[in-house]
Amino acid sequence: MYTPFSTRVLRLDVSLSPLACRVWMNALFSTRVPRLDVTPFFIRVPRLDVTPFSTRVPRLDVYPFLHSCAAFRRNPFSTRVPRLDVTPFSTRVPRSDVTLSPLACRVWTYPHCYLHHAFLHSPFLSCVCHAERCFLSSLAYAVVTGANKGIGFEICRQLASKGVMVVLTARDEKKGIEALEKVKRDNGLSDHVVFFQLDVVDPSSIATLADFIKSKFGRLDILVNNAGIGGVHTDLDALKSSEVADVGPGVLSKWKEVMTQSYELAEECLQTNYYGAKRMIEALIPLLHLSDSPRIVNVSSGMGKLKNIPNEWAKGVLNDAETLTEERVDEVLNEFLKDFKEDSLETTGWPTMFSAYTLSKAAMNAYTRILVKKYPTFCINCVCPGFVKTDINHNTGILSTEQGAECPVKLALLPKDGPSGLFFSHNEPSSFE
Repeated sequence: MYTPFSTRVLRLDVSLSPLACRVWMNALFSTRVPRLDVTPFFIRVPRLDVTPFSTRVPRLDVYPFLHSCAAFRRNPFSTRVPRLDVTPFSTRVPRSDVTLSPLACRVWTYPHCYLHHAFLHSPFLSCVCHAERCFLSSLAYAVVTGANKGIGFEICRQLASKGVMVVLTARDEKKGIEALEKVKRDNGLSDHVVFFQLDVVDPSSIATLADFIKSKFGRLDILVNNAGIGGVHTDLDALKSSEVADVGPGVLSKWKEVMTQSYELAEECLQTNYYGAKRMIEALIPLLHLSDSPRIVNVSSGMGKLKNIPNEWAKGVLNDAETLTEERVDEVLNEFLKDFKEDSLETTGWPTMFSAYTLSKAAMNAYTRILVKKYPTFCINCVCPGFVKTDINHNTGILSTEQGAECPVKLALLPKDGPSGLFFSHNEPSSFE
C-alpha cells in the first residue's frame, strides 16, 4: 500500500509522517497502515473531502482502532476533524482540515468502530463499547470533583476526549484554571471542558454549581465524586528517607513512622471524602433525573473494604445491605469520632493507620449500596483506582494517573442496563468485605 517514509502512492493517495502514523495506530505494534479498514465489516466511506490537495476519495476504509486517535475522539459530534496529517503529495502536512459528508459521518460513528481492546478487560465492562454509541448520538454532561490534578484531572481528560462535556471542579480556583488551560493546551479539548470553583464541604458552593449546570446544560448525565484528602499529616523529610513505596510486608508500619493523625484531620477527612460526596449527590440528583442514562461514580479505595475495620459492630452495620440506611452510617462515623477524641481507637477496635480515610471510604461504599435501592434506574458504582502516584500518597504509588482513571471512566460511560451497586477493583467487580 504505502509506508510512512515514502511519497509514492500505489492505492490510496495518502502518505503519513512517522509521527502521524504513530498517532493513527495508537500504540499498535507497527507504523504501517496496512489498509485502513474502519470496522471488522469493512464499511465503505462513500465520500471524504480532504484538503488542500484532494476533494474526493472514492474509497477510504479506515482502520478499526482509528477512533483512538485523539483528533477523531476530540469531537465525535462534529463533521469536522480538527487535525489530520494527510496529503497525496507529501509525507508531512503541518495542519490540514478534513470534512466528512453526513453519510460518511454516520459510517464513522457506527458502533463497531468502538470495540477498542482497552474496554474489553472485563466481561462485566464489555458493555462500555455500547455506551460510546450512546454518546455519539447525544452530548453527555459530566461533573468531576477534585479534578485540578491527579486521577480527577485524568478522568476529565479521558471523558472529554470521548466527546463528553466535562465540568472540571476544584477548591482552589487558581489551580483549577491552570488545570483547564493544561487540558486545553496539551489535548486540544477546549470545547469539551469548563472550570467551576467548588468546595464540596460548603453546601452553598455546591448549590451554586447545581444552578450553573441547570442554566448552562439543563441536565447532568455523569457525576464522578473524586475529591478526597488523606486525613493525616506526613513528615516529608522522613518520607524521603523511607521505603514506603514498597508494597510488600511491613509497608504499613513504614507509613506509621512518617505520619501522624489528629481529631481535627479525621473530622475534615470525613467531611470531605464522605459527606462531601453525599452533599454533591443530594444536590445534583434532580439534574441527574433529567438524564436518559444517569451515572454516579464514587472513587473509593481498597482501604475502605470492611476487612480493614476490626470493630465487629461497625463492620456488621456497614455490611448489612438490607437494613443499611444513611442514619446507620452516620451512627458508625459518630462513634468512630467519639472514640478518636477519647484516644481509644485501638482499644475499641478501629483501624489505627489512616483511620479516618479508611472509615470515609467504607462509608462511601455503604452509601453507594443505599443509593442503588433509592434510585434503581441509575448506574451507581464505587471504584478503587489502585495505588496511583498522586499527591495524596506523595507520589509513592505504582500506577500512573492514566491507569488509575481507566476504570472510573469505564463506569462513567456505562449504558442504562449496565451494572450498578458494585465495588470495582482492577477493572473487575470485587467484594465490599
